[in-house]
Amino acid sequence: MAAVSPSILHICRVRVTRLDNVGNVAPSPNNSYVSDGAISLQYSAEVSTGEDRELKTGCGCIVASAKDPDVLKRFNFELTMGKFEPALFEMLTGAAVISDGADPIGIDFPNQTDCDFEPSYVAFEGWADAFDGDSPDPVRPYFYVVWPSTTWQIGQTTLQNDFAQLPLTGFSRSNSQWGHGPYGDTGLSAPIGPQGSLVQVEGAPPVAECDYADVTPSS
Repeated sequence: MAAVSPSILHICRVRVTRLDNVGNVAPSPNNSYVSDGAISLQYSAEVSTGEDRELKTGCGCIVASAKDPDVLKRFNFELTMGKFEPALFEMLTGAAVISDGADPIGIDFPNQTDCDFEPSYVAFEGWADAFDGDSPDPVRPYFYVVWPSTTWQIGQTTLQNDFAQLPLTGFSRSNSQWGHGPYGDTGLSAPIGPQGSLVQVEGAPPVAECDYADVTPSS
């Protein structure tokens, strides 16, 4: 079958997986969460600009010049949620979940000025649709994006005479421990690179539930 070059449409699902401080999947329970409440995911490359050198004569003429390559350091994120999902906010930011019985109903904002505060790290995955022209690609109908380690912060939120959108900001760091990940549902044969990947896949996104899930680190 001839290769196609599809377009990316939507952000249909996001999944976060709790990590320990060296990048391994943290033990269960409550180490995974899937949401279908994302409105948008913006990511931008943070680049270290290569040094630009030049040598001029005393008359101002350039006699030699060179520029080092720009270097990708990490990605910066803005995730905008249309639903308030306390367990997801806890995993991303370290906030404490407020519960009413078994129901998560809110969060206590994290006290990050405490010297004992430990930042939360999660692997972040997202799924979008792959469109070839005006219809889904019949062979690989999804795009899958993953960053094997990220950390997040609560963004600027406005309560007003409209539905609130809930932004979170974050950045990535490399993680060579993720490999294929613990789920086995992407259909990818090669391990994910330590900086992350964007790849077209056949497998459908996971089912979203408004609660924590468990995944076995060794699976």
